[in-house]
Amino acid sequence: MGEMEIDIWLDNLVRRWVDDGDVENALETARRLLGSGMCPPPSVRLEAHEVLIDGLVRRRVVRPGGGAEEAGLLGEMATELAAGGCRRPGALLYLLSALEGVAEGLGRQRKSTMTGANAIPVERERPGEMAKTGTGTSPLMQSRATHSTDGMIPRLGSIFDCRVEEEPGMDSENQVPSRPKPERESLEILLVRDLLFTAQGIDGTLIKIRPGKEGPLIHVTVQLSLPVEKLVREIGQLGLLFVAIQSNLKLMTADRLGAVVQSFAAAVEVELDDYYRQLSQLRLRLEENPSAMTLRRLYVWALNPRENLSFLEQTCEHVRDKRGGSLASAVFARTKHGDPGLAALSLRLFRRVCAPIGESLYKWIREGELDDPAEEFFITENPDTPSGRQWTDGHLLREGMLPSFISREIANKALMTGRIIAFLRLECDNLEWITSRRESQTRTAGRCIRFEPSMVPPQEDVNVIVEREARIAFRRLKDQLLHKYNFLGHCANIKRYILLGQGDFVHGLMISLTPELNKPASLILRSTLINILETEFRNAAGGDDTGEESALEHLDIRLFESTPEEIGWDIFSLDYRLANSPLSVVFSKPVMKNYLRLFGFLWRLRRVDHILRSNWLSQRPVLLLAQCREKRGVSHETFQIKKFSILRSKMMDLIRNVQYYVMIEALETPWRTLQVRADEAEDLNGLIAAHDTYLADMCDNALLSASHRQILDALCQVLGLIVELTELIGRQQFPSLGQGSLPLERMIAIDGKLNSWLHQFYSLLSESCSSNPDSKLVYLLQRLDVK
Repeated sequence: MGEMEIDIWLDNLVRRWVDDGDVENALETARRLLGSGMCPPPSVRLEAHEVLIDGLVRRRVVRPGGGAEEAGLLGEMATELAAGGCRRPGALLYLLSALEGVAEGLGRQRKSTMTGANAIPVERERPGEMAKTGTGTSPLMQSRATHSTDGMIPRLGSIFDCRVEEEPGMDSENQVPSRPKPERESLEILLVRDLLFTAQGIDGTLIKIRPGKEGPLIHVTVQLSLPVEKLVREIGQLGLLFVAIQSNLKLMTADRLGAVVQSFAAAVEVELDDYYRQLSQLRLRLEENPSAMTLRRLYVWALNPRENLSFLEQTCEHVRDKRGGSLASAVFARTKHGDPGLAALSLRLFRRVCAPIGESLYKWIREGELDDPAEEFFITENPDTPSGRQWTDGHLLREGMLPSFISREIANKALMTGRIIAFLRLECDNLEWITSRRESQTRTAGRCIRFEPSMVPPQEDVNVIVEREARIAFRRLKDQLLHKYNFLGHCANIKRYILLGQGDFVHGLMISLTPELNKPASLILRSTLINILETEFRNAAGGDDTGEESALEHLDIRLFESTPEEIGWDIFSLDYRLANSPLSVVFSKPVMKNYLRLFGFLWRLRRVDHILRSNWLSQRPVLLLAQCREKRGVSHETFQIKKFSILRSKMMDLIRNVQYYVMIEALETPWRTLQVRADEAEDLNGLIAAHDTYLADMCDNALLSASHRQILDALCQVLGLIVELTELIGRQQFPSLGQGSLPLERMIAIDGKLNSWLHQFYSLLSESCSSNPDSKLVYLLQRLDVK
């Protein structure tokens, strides 16, 4: 039987039961059914069609109301179909048998509206009248419902017609090779139950998760209609997302043990716990009322969890290779989401991820301690810090770990606050104060700083917290340095003794040290110099040294390395030691080195002044004797004595003017400025900056800066020539007074050099004042009265 004969069969069958106006639609539906799943499963081989036909024939014999005549007609029909060329006669008979059930239902429905067995219906029931049947369904649907209970005939239009992929077997009644065909309810329940397992990454009976080239895939072990299979795969995406999330978390926590990474994993697990809870509720509902849980209901429920799981999976992919502040920044960026639900989800993740950062920040700005073994915090300890630079270089910002929601300004302030607390705890013995604040804070607000993308009361902004802690920490440090450790007092001591501001002490020290310092450098004993220093210190104190005892504890003598040609003056220096004091952060090694430079310059001025005074005292009898003999007649020697006396007076005037300028203008003005700035400093860096400015101003005013190097060199040459000339005069005697001859040529040569260097010194000083009228050197130029 060819396709044309099949169309004739279908046409006759349809016209028997359908009105003329609906014939075309019915024929189209019938043809579509021929290619649908109503036929036997394709796994049944063609050679099994004879067995299938035999089963259909035997069913006619055994069914109620059946008979051998119907069975015979069915067998003849199968024979004609096979002879006519139909490749699958059994499949066609299977379809006609299924349609017969519908036909019988329609026949029973039509008996009430037909006049005879073959009469045409007078009036067909309209769709709007279906509700009058009492069941609310059309006759066709009633016929479906009636015949769906027959295990031999599948339902028409059921989207759950399927077969389970099992080993082929024989139906016990019909001896037909087949697969079990679960009813709609049992199959749907099975699929729903499997999908609930799959949503947790667990394989079910019919639905499994299998690896694929591009990731895990949903594998369905049953053949379903396309709509059902699409529905199953859509719901199964929950399982794929769940597996991807678990894989990412496993990779993140396998090789990184940082607190931020672990917090992120814990935050995702918390979200998955809520997901588990919803799945448990669904399983409970499924067990209590299986018919209430359908695939479509499960699909509708899965829409929101799938969106959340997809967001979590994308977030895990985004932060998989990050850690610490970098990971927190990545999570923070995802809080800016337009979907309110996903924004709330990302905010929950952000809060939990930032908890370790908040705890580390709290511990740093409140206790000055770092506990960061995984190097996730944005502040790190520098193990390569040089000695004496612990304050400035001991702790640094780790750029890659600085979260994007913490500004650079706040990060630097937090760095400084932690440094201060650590300084108070380690150097200032303030552990009790820190502990009491920690306990009070724990009782009131806990020990963590919370971060929020948008702060709302009563939540405190992290900026406010850091600013407040910085003010408290520095106020405490300032009180300790200025009062307990007497910062300005030590500055005053340095000014009196290192910068030679204590005149009586300096004068006595100069006189006592001169015999020792005139010796070769190799013969100088530090212990002898220390004894002289202590003696002169107590002499200057007038016997009451209780108020100055702290200064003596810090005063010391330093002897530099010497060469065979040097004497004690070349290697001697006073020193002020604060090595074991918290103030060493201010009086660091570079700072003390500059103080020693100032001492060397001032000590040299004082030495020249002392030499000129000593020479004037030693030469005064000679000058008086020369003046007495001058009345008898002017001699050449008397002329030379008066000449060098005038030159000495000029040199003394130069030294006194330079000393006055240095001690008053160069030192006193910066000192008054330091006192004001130290009281106004807002943090420790401000205090350090105030002192550094004070020291730099003194060095600049005293010609020790790089810009005044030429002026200083010229002045040093002048000082050296003054010392040489004065010592030469002091060693010489006059013949007319019964003494040796005077080396006039040598003295005249030194005098010429001295005048040359003085001229150069005055020229350079004038040029510097012309280029910078606001310089302090203008006062020196005015005192020297250089024209």
